[in-house]
Amino acid sequence: MPLVILEALEMGCPVVTFDIPAINDLVVDGYNGIVVSQSAGSQGFAQAIAWLLEDQQLWEKLHHNALQEATKYSLDKIISKWKSFLQVESE
Repeated sequence: MPLVILEALEMGCPVVTFDIPAINDLVVDGYNGIVVSQSAGSQGFAQAIAWLLEDQQLWEKLHHNALQEATKYSLDKIISKWKSFLQVESE
């Protein structure tokens, strides 16, 4: 789980990323970021960034959803999950 993605979401920054399995659980295309097919290459990546910067409504939607997504990974929730995991493992 890339921390830089979580940090971006926590700050409300929509993420532009290539379609990489490790990131698919964090960034949902059109919800809290833009996922670019690897076959689109750097040109497709640049176009996605330009689109996000030019479309204020899209930016605001993704910004809001990024903040919402980040709450799933708050410290309290992560600690609770670790406690549950460790408790199950120790039994």
